[in-house]
Amino acid sequence: MANPSKPIQTISAAEKNALEAAGLLILDNRRERPLYFSGRFLAAQDLTADQSYFLSRQAALNRTLGFGVVQGLDIQLGSNPFTVEITPGYGVTPNGEIVAIATKQPFPVRLNRLALIQTLDATFGLVTQPNEPVWSQRGLFILALRPVEYFDNSIALYPTSLTERKTQTTHYGNIVEATAVSLIRYRNTSSDNWDQLQADVAREIFLANVPLDLPADVLPLAMLALNNGTIIWIDTAMVRRELGGRSELGVETVSQALRSAHIQQYQQHLARVEQNFTPAIAATSYFRALPPAGKLPKTAVNPNTFTQTYFPAEMAVELTVVPTDELAVLVTDSLLLPPIDLQAESDELEGISVLIVIPLKRQEIQTFKGQLSQIDNEVRLTRTLRLAAPGLIAKRKPLERLQRLRQPAITPPVVDAQTVIDQRWRERLNQTKELWYVRRRNVAHYADVVGFNVPVGGNDRTGLRQLSHRLDELSLTDTFNQLQSKASLSARADIAALLNTQKFASSDVLTRSMVRQLETQAAIAIPPTQTSDTEAATDETTLATPPMTLDRATVFKVAEQFGDPRLGEGLTRLETTNDALKGSSEVVAALVDSDQVLALDRLARAIPSAELPAFTADLVAAASEGAEATRNFIRHRLEGISQ
Repeated sequence: MANPSKPIQTISAAEKNALEAAGLLILDNRRERPLYFSGRFLAAQDLTADQSYFLSRQAALNRTLGFGVVQGLDIQLGSNPFTVEITPGYGVTPNGEIVAIATKQPFPVRLNRLALIQTLDATFGLVTQPNEPVWSQRGLFILALRPVEYFDNSIALYPTSLTERKTQTTHYGNIVEATAVSLIRYRNTSSDNWDQLQADVAREIFLANVPLDLPADVLPLAMLALNNGTIIWIDTAMVRRELGGRSELGVETVSQALRSAHIQQYQQHLARVEQNFTPAIAATSYFRALPPAGKLPKTAVNPNTFTQTYFPAEMAVELTVVPTDELAVLVTDSLLLPPIDLQAESDELEGISVLIVIPLKRQEIQTFKGQLSQIDNEVRLTRTLRLAAPGLIAKRKPLERLQRLRQPAITPPVVDAQTVIDQRWRERLNQTKELWYVRRRNVAHYADVVGFNVPVGGNDRTGLRQLSHRLDELSLTDTFNQLQSKASLSARADIAALLNTQKFASSDVLTRSMVRQLETQAAIAIPPTQTSDTEAATDETTLATPPMTLDRATVFKVAEQFGDPRLGEGLTRLETTNDALKGSSEVVAALVDSDQVLALDRLARAIPSAELPAFTADLVAAASEGAEATRNFIRHRLEGISQ
């Protein structure tokens, strides 16, 4: 391992000349310092060169880390509309210099006392000649910090030689580093629409990547809109950047600091807009570009009609719920995506997909999912939102236009499963405190894997032995073997793993129902075909090998139907109440053949305990008449609950 304390290798003059002649030596005159040795005469310029070397090297090291605010330096409005305050903190300018405010209290900056800015601007090279006073100016300005130095601490100046004869004088003995406040003009304006001006500048900076074109030794902190010295608004995220690097993606370099600043700037702007906006707010009315993620007003989504007014009609918008502890991950991940250009053409907007997110605690999501699963076991935790803008018919997609033409003017009130699902979503929208949106990728993540995975259980032999014993008791061994012969290698392991789970191991009805569904899928996968006499005379060896009709996708499709985490609770209530539902093979067969086991389980969960004895008695009576009577009985009771 290399010694970290080993000094830089020194080469001789001859080696230096040889490397330079071969074009292998890079000279940097800025990296030069005095060489001290005994007997050398030292002058003031030698010690100054020594200090300059270390200052230059420190600045170069700072530049390798990036530039921006390290800590503090927040801008806030002061006690009057002419004053801003800068909180204590420090940062690094683009050329690597450090600027700092080391006061204990926020540093006040009175804009109507900055008449000296005329001279400072010219001195710092920000303008070629002094401007009019700040309090008579109008437009956008950038409040920034700049490192400066001044001389202090006068000390005695002695003669530099024995022959020099002059009266003793004084000279400054210290160089003091300080930080100066600068107010740099960014743009003049004659418009009174300051919100539109803010939106235009945000689009230039965050979408078009227009540089601020500031000197390298200036650290911008905020953009100010001034009207004759009065502060209209302060936008810190427009120009402020936190110290950090860039994300190298190979194809394009993404500035994480720039994307983060865009989100902050957007949310600050949105907070101002929300104070005076109408309920039906549209993003295009106040913004020219949106960050890839951010908050949006609750009123942007109408819970009664499940429509949205915020995003353009061409964009695909869906509503979903996510755990609150995963929201930060979604937002961070979206920083790799470009901003949303609201002034783009319709074709480009159609390729943008946005997810509106309701943040919920994990237990709330489980409760919400359980409520929806009781109504429809295959319901998804996302739903599409249409645009609530009757005047934008031309921008709607063709399918949406046709769907709206088919909708009757007055829809009669029909209570069905979808109506109950809508009500559950409506309750969540009304209860949520905030909504977020996240831009979605157009290309989904996927893994291109050759081959397939075979699941391995914890104790494979014991599990298979228990499954085999249970299938023998249920007289399902032959059926199970036929399914295995039609399944691929990976699908066989999936089938065995499914039937070995606790929910199936504890319920004969669920086990039979699962096997029946797998049989149905196997029959669908290979429909019967007519064969000719020639085909019938195929070699017996070929006929003895059954085709593989069950793959993993088919098994997963069946497993999804039984994926409700509460599945089995209703059946357990019924079997506990009436032994015939578990002990009578005739009743169990009727339940399975009715293809209503999943619906029966949901129904049994919702029935009050006092009504269970009567319900199970009626169910056993229907089952004794066969599968058709059982099917009609369950459907009739479900309709009664819906009404």
